[in-house]
Amino acid sequence: MLMLQDREDRADPSIEVVGTPEGDAKASTSPSPTPPPPAPSTTPATTASPGATGPSPGADPVLPAGFVLKQDPAGFTVGVMEGWSRRQAGSQVFYEAPTGGDYIQIGIVKNTPMSSYDNFTGLEQKHLAKAGSDYERLRLEENTYQGRPGALWEFTHVPEPEESDLRRHVIDQAFVAADGTEYAILAAGRADMWDPAKDVVFSTAVGTFKVG
Repeated sequence: MLMLQDREDRADPSIEVVGTPEGDAKASTSPSPTPPPPAPSTTPATTASPGATGPSPGADPVLPAGFVLKQDPAGFTVGVMEGWSRRQAGSQVFYEAPTGGDYIQIGIVKNTPMSSYDNFTGLEQKHLAKAGSDYERLRLEENTYQGRPGALWEFTHVPEPEESDLRRHVIDQAFVAADGTEYAILAAGRADMWDPAKDVVFSTAVGTFKVG
């Protein structure tokens, strides 16, 4: 959606993917202390097509084996892996793998003043300015999600270069709903475990996400 905007209530992947989702909330906040690097995860990799449009109206989404549909109290539905735990920090909702290595993050920003693409391009500048992050853009492009203007951002970086050289892969689909609320659907995990051909985590999230 990661991830600059220093305004509160803005989804910011440059924060929560800088090390760990622990304590992350919005832009203009500082990441909390990073726990020890997670062990390699056995959860599936995460990526998605920019053409993903979400669930068809009125249709029950078909979930891959090992996934459950969560009706989240923050006001959305999304498919996540069984056993992943929910945590909320402000307007950011996380579903985290038991290993601590992978997670889904849903960011909600009401009355956003800019497009998702403009937000991402601004957030990217923070990554480029961070010493030692070794940021590498894989793609950053405007798209349409569920009939609404959106953007897809995919990159790798080293979240905490002063602590570890562990490289993280991040992919974030954002869009602005008709009421002016921006939703960001982000998946992050170890870059060395990511395989786009085997993705089910992010593709399931963007394929099942529904407001309400």
